Amino acid sequence: MLSGTLIRAGEGVIALLAGANHDPAVFGAPERIHPERVGPRHLAFGYGLHLCLGHTLARAELRAVFETLPRLFPNMRLPPDGAPPLFADGAFVYGVEGLNVEW
Repeated sequence: MLSGTLIRAGEGVIALLAGANHDPAVFGAPERIHPERVGPRHLAFGYGLHLCLGHTLARAELRAVFETLPRLFPNMRLPPDGAPPLFADGAFVYGVEGLNVEW
C-alpha cells in the first residue's frame, strides 16, 4: 500500500520529479523561492548513483547569478504581493520558467 493505494507485485510506480522538495513537513514554505534557505538538502539534482552529471555546472551558474544580480541591480526584489513563479511543469524536467521582480 502506498498512500492508500494497493500496488501489486510486478506493477510499476513512477515518482514525479515535480513533487520533490515540496513536503512542508521537511521544507518550510516549499512554494517560496528562498536562495538563503538552510536545512535539508533538496533532491533537484538527484542523489547517489542517480546524481545529475551537470549538477556542478548548474550550481556554479546559479552561484554566479545570485552573486552578480544583486551587484548589477541592487534594488531588485520579489514583489511583496507579486504573482507566483511560472513553472515549466509540462516538460520532463521541472523548473522555474519565469519570475516577476521589481527594482
